[in-house]
Amino acid sequence: MGANIGFEQDGKHQNYERPVIILRKFNKDVLWILPFTSKEKLGRYYFATEYVGEKSFIILSQLRIISSKRLIRKIRTIPKNEFLILREKIKNLL
Repeated sequence: MGANIGFEQDGKHQNYERPVIILRKFNKDVLWILPFTSKEKLGRYYFATEYVGEKSFIILSQLRIISSKRLIRKIRTIPKNEFLILREKIKNLL
């Protein structure tokens, strides 16, 4: 995700990597994404999910547009029912 400013979620390691979920692909170059965090966060601006027995949280308040060139690799796909709930939560915030 790159080095961020203020309260934006920073990535880790040398390349500032951060897992994200692609909420919408507009074209081959531009995506709407939401970053993940492994720290437990509760409230209307977070969405809990689990992968291989490990909980992670999607930060709904940090919805952003990025270039597809920022993506490094695909880690996983969330279940369709979780994705539909996530979309509704985003709609309710907007």
